[in-house]
Amino acid sequence: MWRKLGGDVTRAPVRGNLFAVAMGIGGQITFCWYLVLNFFVFNLLSHVMFRPWLFYGNVIVLATSGYPNGYIMGRVLRLFGREHDWKPVAAVSALCFPIYCVLMIFLIDFFEWSESAQEEFDFLRASATFILWCCIGIPMTYIGAAKAMEDHPSRTFEKRNTNPRAIPD
Repeated sequence: MWRKLGGDVTRAPVRGNLFAVAMGIGGQITFCWYLVLNFFVFNLLSHVMFRPWLFYGNVIVLATSGYPNGYIMGRVLRLFGREHDWKPVAAVSALCFPIYCVLMIFLIDFFEWSESAQEEFDFLRASATFILWCCIGIPMTYIGAAKAMEDHPSRTFEKRNTNPRAIPD
């Protein structure tokens, strides 16, 4: 039975590039989540003297976590045989998550401004953070993707069907 279905199960998705971007960003978020969880376990988040350094430390960690983002994205592209267009996909993967985070900060600041509340992050600080994140994160994503393209392809999926098989009733 597996010999008949194996080619259909391993068929590349229609939007494989977007799937690779989503997998890379998911790897980046997971990497950062585990790192912050370790900070919490070792009680580094509650000290008042560390708080000014935590913000920029987290930005640098988010930026350097672009490496697993690019590596996972590259391996997924390689898995589905889309190695030829990895550079534009790496650019999208490197920019999607930072742009999303900065837009959410600006949206929260807009709501704070509309309620005449004090801002948590001023506009210049959020913009400088985004520029710092992009200056470190984009090259790290490209380095991770280039490393994934250098590695040997996995031989997990040898035979793939290009046409979907009809689902029996």
